[in-house]
Amino acid sequence: MKKGWRKKAAAVTAVGMIAVVGCTYLFADSQKADAAKKEEASQEAEELRSITEQVANKSAPAPGGTLSKDESVYVTADAEGNVEEIIVSDWMKNAGTVHELEDQSELTDIKNVKGDEKFQKEGQKLTWKTKGTDIYYQGKTKKSLPVSVNITYKLNGKEVDVKELAGKSGSLEMNIQYTNHSRNTVKIQDKDTEVYTPFVMVTGMFLPTDNFTNVQIDHGKVISDASRDIVIGVAFPGLKQSLDLKEPDTEDTDFKIPESLTITADVTDFTMGPTLTLASSDMLGELGFDDINSFEDLQDSMKELSDASNRLVDGSGTLKDGISALQDKTGEFGDGIHTLNSGIGELHDGAEALASGVGDYTAGAAALAGGVTAYTAGASQLAEGIRTYTAGEESLASGVEELAAGTKELPGAVSNLNQGIQGVKSGLDSLTDEQKTQALLQGSSSVAEGIGTVNSTLKAIESVLDSGASAADVQTLLRSVVSGVKTSLTNDSAVLEILKGVQDVAGDYKGLADRAGLGDTFQAYYGQLEDCIHRLQENVDTETILLTQLQSAAGGTSGTSDLDTLKGYIHQLVEATGENSDLYQGAASVHSGIESVVEGSKAMKNIMDKVAEGSNTLNASAGSLGTGINSLKSGADELSSYNGELNKGASDLLAGSGDLISGVKELTGNNSALNNGAQALSSGTNTLQNGGSRLMDGSEQLTSGVKQLADGSRDLADGMKEFDETGIQKLSEVFDGDIQTLKDRIDAVMDEGERYQSFSGISDQMDGNVKFIIETAEIK
Repeated sequence: MKKGWRKKAAAVTAVGMIAVVGCTYLFADSQKADAAKKEEASQEAEELRSITEQVANKSAPAPGGTLSKDESVYVTADAEGNVEEIIVSDWMKNAGTVHELEDQSELTDIKNVKGDEKFQKEGQKLTWKTKGTDIYYQGKTKKSLPVSVNITYKLNGKEVDVKELAGKSGSLEMNIQYTNHSRNTVKIQDKDTEVYTPFVMVTGMFLPTDNFTNVQIDHGKVISDASRDIVIGVAFPGLKQSLDLKEPDTEDTDFKIPESLTITADVTDFTMGPTLTLASSDMLGELGFDDINSFEDLQDSMKELSDASNRLVDGSGTLKDGISALQDKTGEFGDGIHTLNSGIGELHDGAEALASGVGDYTAGAAALAGGVTAYTAGASQLAEGIRTYTAGEESLASGVEELAAGTKELPGAVSNLNQGIQGVKSGLDSLTDEQKTQALLQGSSSVAEGIGTVNSTLKAIESVLDSGASAADVQTLLRSVVSGVKTSLTNDSAVLEILKGVQDVAGDYKGLADRAGLGDTFQAYYGQLEDCIHRLQENVDTETILLTQLQSAAGGTSGTSDLDTLKGYIHQLVEATGENSDLYQGAASVHSGIESVVEGSKAMKNIMDKVAEGSNTLNASAGSLGTGINSLKSGADELSSYNGELNKGASDLLAGSGDLISGVKELTGNNSALNNGAQALSSGTNTLQNGGSRLMDGSEQLTSGVKQLADGSRDLADGMKEFDETGIQKLSEVFDGDIQTLKDRIDAVMDEGERYQSFSGISDQMDGNVKFIIETAEIK
């Protein structure tokens, strides 16, 4: 027997077992599509369409050189499956040589969706001007579908209207019933037999895990991606009636070829997106149904299939035993891995401690080397310093003698210095007199206030001018401003004279401050004083000019033109005395400067008080300084007696530092290699530890996997036994009967599937295939 027929027999077996094993290739595609698209819930319908399109495009292409028509019927329905709108998309595949393509179509509102080719319509006949290209067009129809979908819902065992389902919680049962309306009467062994078009119905939906749990389907698959469950089911409405298969020894029990789907779940706050159902009449051909040609081959294949099933049952039992033994040993293996990983951890800790210790050691050695280098450099400097010291000590002795001679004149010089310091102190006492400082501060403050008063008065005069006053009235007002400016000028001049007097006093004692070591402090104070005088002098000069201008304006003649001139003049004076003017700002800064001068005088007084105190002490001690100098000379003479021993010790210290440097260099020579080795050891143990962790994880995964494998092997053994007893063996018994009649029915079913090539119409010159895509409304 040819082995190729075994595949054909397996295809026939799939008719009876399709509800158990599912439509595998469709589920694989749905998983692939889902893995590529993790979109929001609002995009679920688009994902379902993508999955459906992948399934719809699995049909084999038309033979080369022929014309063909791919038709996709898009159906919009409500949540119960009632049709609302039908849109048909047709793709006419041109062979490349036809420039005028004829087609048949019942559609309305036809439009070209991918090009600008035109068509002519006569009844249902369409003639396209193609220029050898493919044609894509779309239209609408109200024609009844060959298959229909009806969806009902039960909540907690009671049927519920779909309009009342949104937001409810409980145990949900969703039933999808498919009805095949397309059938034909054909002759099978000279007997009229009703055969349905073999539509395969594939329904998919997304159920969010926030709302749906414990999802199950009787004829399909539930695939979870954590955030949602992808539910895909398959059914064959009319197929069991067309094949008329019976279970052995049970006359009235049909094989379980599903015509409906039942989905159950626990729901919370029910909401559901759209469902999408694909219906196609040519999918059975892809399962190999149309390759069955021989009764004898089919019968032999069923016998071989039965024998193979027995061997699978035996093999699955042996596999179960072997995996059980493997599971027993994985426990011991896991314990060993735990022990190994623990040891690796201890090794890694030790390596890290060693690396840290080596690092500390080499750092210490390097620090020691640096210290020794510094020590030898210091020893050299010390030796040189000792030589310098001994030479300096001799100079010291000589200098002390000169100092002793010079100190004879010291008491007189100290007395003169003390008198000068007392004079400075007396001057500063005068500068910080409370009455003088208050006069300075009040005078400087009144300067800015006076300018502000002048500005206010000028503004008032400017307002009077705007109200229509005469030039004579304005001049009278200006005379009062002249009086105020004179007063301000007088105050400024008085303050200026006081500050100049302070400057004269301070200048007299500047040289003494330098000799007393207070040059920088005194210079800063003197600079503040000079700056304040300079700014106040500028104010006096500006006020003098202002006074001249005001006197000139106050003594002018009357008249309209003079009044206009006064307006401009007064406006300039308002600007010149305003808060942002140089005059006003200068007056304010003068007051601030005088405050600084007063504070500086007080600070200088405090310093000079202390200097004077020290000067008095120095003056009192000058007499005893000579006695101390004589004692110093005696000590210097004694130090000179040790110069020889110091010089010899310095030479010995310098000679020994060379040997010390040589030893340290040898000690630190291998620091780099020692550090690198310790780091390499630590890095290696780190890698080993990471590997141990992965090995530990792998061991746990292995243990878990072996457990699952053991569970799976037991399920496989039980399942293979059940599959053999309830499936293969019973199916084999069925095929021991009237197989030829079954084959004829299958041939009739396949012929009916091939006959159904279009929903909206097709030309006799074309091959075609059609897919129905039914989308139901979401429930929210």
